Amino acid sequence: MPQEIPADHEILASVVSACEFEYKDLVDSWRLLETKAQALSSVAGIFIAAAFAFARDLAGGTGKPLKFVLILAVGALLLTIGYGVVALFVRAVQSPLGGSGKLELTDDLLIVRTSPEFPERYRNFLRDQIRVWERALESFRDANFQKARYLVAGQSTLLFAAFLVSILVCLSIWSR
Repeated sequence: MPQEIPADHEILASVVSACEFEYKDLVDSWRLLETKAQALSSVAGIFIAAAFAFARDLAGGTGKPLKFVLILAVGALLLTIGYGVVALFVRAVQSPLGGSGKLELTDDLLIVRTSPEFPERYRNFLRDQIRVWERALESFRDANFQKARYLVAGQSTLLFAAFLVSILVCLSIWSR
């Protein structure tokens, strides 16, 4: 028995559904990136507080290399917080097709629903939705990419700062 080939409108409707699913996935990614950026800034802030406590307890005769490492670590931590905050910046993204936009498209379609051109107009209706979704998805992908780029930079500087703090602690222990 030959397999039935789906109609054009069924195929196009599946693309609209895929766009809606991808949008939900991108929103979840956005939220995850925001959560990670907040955590990154919080961890760096805690490290800075610890660095200031460490600096307060340094002896007056502490060598310049130790002080330099501490200053470098604090600078890296401040840079980490900066990257975290930039990742959290509000970014304008194009909205997907909302209710009013879809209603407008639907109203135009319903006018010709008894016309022989209805099937072609219905396919165009679905294509129009796909075009709007694609613009919104591309906008969201770009915004998520920017957030992720700053997050990776912040995580890298946090690792560098943690390495510096480790060196600082080891030097401090060694010098006693």
